[in-house]
Amino acid sequence: DAISLLPDTVTFTGSLSTNCGNGSADVFIFGGTPPYTITPAAGLAVSPTTVDTAGGKFAVTSPVTSPPCPTGSVVVTDSRGAVARLTVDAQAGSGTVPPLTASPTTVSSLACGASVPITTVGGNGSNSATSSHPRITATVASGVVTLRRLTGDPPGVFPTDATITITDGTTVVTVTVSSTPAGGC
Repeated sequence: DAISLLPDTVTFTGSLSTNCGNGSADVFIFGGTPPYTITPAAGLAVSPTTVDTAGGKFAVTSPVTSPPCPTGSVVVTDSRGAVARLTVDAQAGSGTVPPLTASPTTVSSLACGASVPITTVGGNGSNSATSSHPRITATVASGVVTLRRLTGDPPGVFPTDATITITDGTTVVTVTVSSTPAGGC
């Protein structure tokens, strides 16, 4: 008996041009003589690797990855050596990442020891931030840039305004802090 697979082709399509399609699909095996051994192409995974009954199923999984995307055949072999192939095609999508934005873009006051969160959206997710002010730090964690005004200033005058630069390596956005203590806090 010939082996047939339902479906015999699986396509995973990503949402963005920088992401391969990923996910999992169930495939049913008919015909042939059980048990069946399932062997995936490089970059793909299957579970289980052995199916004991006709009409049984296995799952093929394409992982989260960037192009080049995994493609190939999953080979199903029965106990008598008959073979069927599942064609798997993971493709990059056509969408683009929205540009990096920050909110708020203006902070009217940042007192000694105080902090304020700046939420970032879009971009490629590998954000970094720098501050033009020697007493304001900018740290990035999980899409939030936290601005903190340090305490323990030595005597002297520090600037009252600051510019915070946030980038994902492609897009740059700025946040303005317009009033900070000038020193001695």
